[in-house]
Amino acid sequence: FKLLTIREILFENMAGSQQDGFVAYNAITPGLNAHIEYILEPVGDNEIYMYLYSEYPRKVNIWLNKEYVDTFFDYSSTCIMPLGSHPDEETISLITTPIEGDYYLTNNMFYYLDAELFKTDIEKLKQNEITINKLSETHITINTMANESDILFTSIPYEPGWRVTINGEKVQPIETLDSLMAFELGSGQQNMELRFIPHGFITGSIISLLSLLGLIFLFIIKRKKMQK
Repeated sequence: FKLLTIREILFENMAGSQQDGFVAYNAITPGLNAHIEYILEPVGDNEIYMYLYSEYPRKVNIWLNKEYVDTFFDYSSTCIMPLGSHPDEETISLITTPIEGDYYLTNNMFYYLDAELFKTDIEKLKQNEITINKLSETHITINTMANESDILFTSIPYEPGWRVTINGEKVQPIETLDSLMAFELGSGQQNMELRFIPHGFITGSIISLLSLLGLIFLFIIKRKKMQK
């Protein structure tokens, strides 16, 4: 992903003032149309993405090339928003229209996916593809060829409870990006098995079983007393 150039920013009936870490935008004349328009540099067939960031979100309508797209800072739409590709456009217009009159913006981010670079890199990754033989929430088996000191990255959250073996030997997962799980590999064929048991599940199961046995024992004693 590469940063998309903002060629120009146009204000319609809007004024902004710099606050502590953000810009506060307000309509100059309330009741009249007020918006901010970003004129973006075209990037051919490449897909464009947008994300707005605010410590104090206020809903804004998004218009792309004068056509309505969605509402941002709504509960369901505050995320990276795809804006498609626009190979025939000389410029790309994106308008944000505050719904509530005021608009607090910490940062705006426009990026595009470099498709050619993506193709080049994905071909490199395909040279070391893995085969997933079994996939469930608690059990995964993987086969792959690797070189000594290769690292297998996953999108699995790093958390206690995963038991991992590679070629039958238990290994310790590595935490990457402060959140995800990865593994150091050896040379040659690597047969991996990942099993997940929630942290505390075994202890909790034993306690539950002992409690059940205790209840059964008390029930038997009480029944015998009643028979006497």
